[in-house]
Amino acid sequence: MNRIDENDKKILWMLQLDSRTPLREMGRVTRLSQSAVKKRIDDLIEKGVIEHFTIIVNSSQIGEESVVVARIKCNPRKKREVALKLSNLDEITEVYTGLGEYNVLAKIRCAGGAKIEEILQRINHIEDISDMDVFPALSRIKEEPGVKIFSGAMINEQDIDADGLPELILSNQYVRIVVDPASGGRIKEYVLKRNWSNNVQSESGLLSDAFLEIFGWDLDRVAFDYEKVQRSTNEATLRLWTKTEEPQIPGLLLEKRLMLSADSGALKITYELTNMSKEEKTVTLWVRNYMQIGESSEPNHAFVAPAPTKVGVLTEEYERTFSGKIFLQEGHKLTPFDLERWKEEKSLKWPEGKISEGWATYIDRNTNVALGLIWNPEEVKYIKRYFIYDHYSIELVFETLKLKPKESKEFSFIIISNKDWRKIRDHYIKTIKKPAPKRDT
Repeated sequence: MNRIDENDKKILWMLQLDSRTPLREMGRVTRLSQSAVKKRIDDLIEKGVIEHFTIIVNSSQIGEESVVVARIKCNPRKKREVALKLSNLDEITEVYTGLGEYNVLAKIRCAGGAKIEEILQRINHIEDISDMDVFPALSRIKEEPGVKIFSGAMINEQDIDADGLPELILSNQYVRIVVDPASGGRIKEYVLKRNWSNNVQSESGLLSDAFLEIFGWDLDRVAFDYEKVQRSTNEATLRLWTKTEEPQIPGLLLEKRLMLSADSGALKITYELTNMSKEEKTVTLWVRNYMQIGESSEPNHAFVAPAPTKVGVLTEEYERTFSGKIFLQEGHKLTPFDLERWKEEKSLKWPEGKISEGWATYIDRNTNVALGLIWNPEEVKYIKRYFIYDHYSIELVFETLKLKPKESKEFSFIIISNKDWRKIRDHYIKTIKKPAPKRDT
């Protein structure tokens, strides 16, 4: 076995993500010169660590979109011969031998229908095969080439829902996050790898964006442009953007950046609003986040947030009903515009309680699984909390902006799972300035 060091692993990792990665990019990550990176690649080829360079083909674009996995029973003494014969069939892309009654496994990729039947007949005619069962794959959930060699932060593309449009996958050793740029840049999956549960309500998702000025219209139906930014193994950033064309706020450029580091399950979100028109624009960003803890909603789940009370923490037991509350962020005021926007929602209540710090979370107190948000109290005006039958929603409504032409404003917050929840929350709160309470006059 060849021994490779951490820089070799980083080079292999970047080549697996994209074999066209420039030498200067690999040099930046490894802190080596371009010539040193080139020498390491040549050495890895010479040692046989890199067998060959290849490409990934979108099979659905060339008609080879059906996948069948065949388990094959054959004479144990002949299984290697059988496996070699299977390997000669072009449509069989992977062959493995193993132990047990069915001791050969073959993966078939072809155009489907009659072609699959033809290949299975050819397999049945191979001598020493006594039985076979077939598993036809209906949809591809995950298919990643290469070998897992580095546990940094990664970002790649994959058409998970087989609609012909790619999803973007941010991942590290703690979480796997799936973002759909074709549907408003929403997060469709936020999987905690400790229990492999998806903590997102699938239809709505996290980061379901809207503006209060266009009530009833949101960005879920808008396709975002995107760019993958991967300059090191320590973090991966996905940049998404779109320009609004709605009559109320035309010419507004909305950009959001999702940054995942290698050493945490926390996802940092940054929104940037830029007025690209020639007139001043008034805009209020509203970010909705539909969650599920452990893919279900139970009575032992609770909404928890800090409150300026004797207890210091507000805790609401989950109710299997449709109900919502708005909590004012301490230091801010509601305007007639805010009240006008929500007067039609009969289920929405305005409690007297306020949020005293910049965080809130849903938690399953049996398993201690939590998912929540941390934000800057100076930027968020109020927080909406919903219990919606089988999921929850924590929604942030930011301060209303008046943007002059070409003027920009950034907002940021963090989506955090239960790993290091309190440590990350406390560190983040210390780094932001808490607004002084505003007194009524």
